[in-house]
Amino acid sequence: MPATELQDDIDRFYSDYGRAFTARDLAALGALCEFPLLLADSAGIRQIEDAGFFSGLFERFARSTWATTRIDGTSKFAMGEDGAMLTIAFTRLREDGSELAPEEIPFPRGCSYFLRRRGNGWKLVGLAEPIGR
Repeated sequence: MPATELQDDIDRFYSDYGRAFTARDLAALGALCEFPLLLADSAGIRQIEDAGFFSGLFERFARSTWATTRIDGTSKFAMGEDGAMLTIAFTRLREDGSELAPEEIPFPRGCSYFLRRRGNGWKLVGLAEPIGR
């Protein structure tokens, strides 16, 4: 797959993912994932069995004033014939567009997404959050 086609495919995937995440749409998020997926964060490395994982995130977001996320930068890397890694730097925003300070929301300011191309499109197979935000 040519590099520009790969990047366009990854951009489409992340656009769908971002839209589903912001809308808190568990069905759409589940359709973009291949479970179990791997999560590596400050709590360690573990398997995520289903889209219910996102419910816990949304409950934590509900206790904050988070409304949306601004993408500050992206990097895309091919990983073999059917894999890719997408690294995103982002900032969480309130409804009025102001930034949430890191201490206001217990979430990282970036994430790496590990993807695999399947017959029905790109699927999220792993997430890695930066340690020591």
